Amino acid sequence: MNRKQYRKRKKLRKRKIKRLMIAYLLRAILILISIIMMILMVCGCLYIYERFTKEDEKVNKYTDIYTDINAGNDVAPVASTENNAPEFCVVVDAGHGGSDGGTVSGKAVEKDINISVALKLKAILENDNIEVILTRSSDENISLADRTSVANDSNADFFISLHCNYYEKDAQIAGLECYYNNSNATESKGYAESIINAVSLSEDIETRYAKTEGYYVLRNTQLPAVLVEMGFLSNYSESQKLLDDDYQESLAQRIAEGISNKKKLASCPHMYSYCVVFPMAGGGGISRRIFKGTVRRGAFGSRNDRENRAADNHGYCKYGCAGRGGSRKRLLLSGSQGA
Repeated sequence: MNRKQYRKRKKLRKRKIKRLMIAYLLRAILILISIIMMILMVCGCLYIYERFTKEDEKVNKYTDIYTDINAGNDVAPVASTENNAPEFCVVVDAGHGGSDGGTVSGKAVEKDINISVALKLKAILENDNIEVILTRSSDENISLADRTSVANDSNADFFISLHCNYYEKDAQIAGLECYYNNSNATESKGYAESIINAVSLSEDIETRYAKTEGYYVLRNTQLPAVLVEMGFLSNYSESQKLLDDDYQESLAQRIAEGISNKKKLASCPHMYSYCVVFPMAGGGGISRRIFKGTVRRGAFGSRNDRENRAADNHGYCKYGCAGRGGSRKRLLLSGSQGA
């Protein structure tokens, strides 16, 4: 073998070794990329699992107080125990629970919002010497039949079910809604309107209306009952509000006021309750001034007369007339009559 052939073979051998090194390096890079992708996939799955299944700490802060201490036992409805015997009892139903999370939008999980507001509402009502029974006091799944059984067996005066709404066709829709069974359920309608009126007095909480709907818990309870959709999780702004502890507290306070107002009205049948929403032209759009109060029945022969008297109490005309300064003013008035 001459030198020329030797050098040629040596070069070929070096090229072969170089190609093998490049091939092994590429394989190592591909294996490394595959491992990194698998790690990222596992981390992503763990993140999604934690995000959608982790218990809300704010809910736990309230529910720990009411959790049944006997492991394995069914959690019984939790009733308030005031020293002064309450004369009025409310069943508060936090919708969904357990494996039934209800509507979910990002961090907003309906079942967690429902129980959080329910526990706040319980505390507020008990402070007003109203007995409260919870259909659930922790994150557990209770059937609709069991919820209505708790209400019907409790000898309570009023049933309220708390939920969150969702409308995928229009993410701009927002506001609290209150449902009752049908037009014949006059007591339930009175509570629904009273809650809407009380909540509408808050500048932070948007309201829509009280209306009929044949939900199971409304059809099958044998006492005045309403279902409150506290807001739309499909609306990003409102879903973030519903996650806020202070907003939940304000929401519970207004709902409690609506219940208490109807309760007081029922015990005073000669009074007529109303809520006045008075639109006013503002520099940046339309603002509103809100009044509430009662007018005495008896001296006024019809609802229309009572509404006119309510408008007179605040110096405004019901249907639009020359007000102070000669300007045209319009009054939107709604109310509920005592039982």
